[in-house]
Amino acid sequence: MEIVQNFIRSENVNKKLIILNKKDLEMKCSICNEHLYPTKLEIWDGDILNFSDYNNYFCDNCGLFEYEPEEDAEIYFNNLNHQDIYLEQLSSFY
Repeated sequence: MEIVQNFIRSENVNKKLIILNKKDLEMKCSICNEHLYPTKLEIWDGDILNFSDYNNYFCDNCGLFEYEPEEDAEIYFNNLNHQDIYLEQLSSFY
């Protein structure tokens, strides 16, 4: 994501991918056709928020993101059940 890369200026940069706890009833998973949870990417440089955008979706049925998540982002789940689903899906790849 070119726009995101332009904001990275120091070693204090922290990327957060936050999965919201309310489904977007207009977006459906390309794999299973279930409604998706929006995700918000935030890029922080220390205490300064440099970038914030809703740029992805999470499926609690498949346990996958609709698009490849931003590299090096910490993932925050508002619903711990989503975290369990995601970790279970990740472990199936290894």
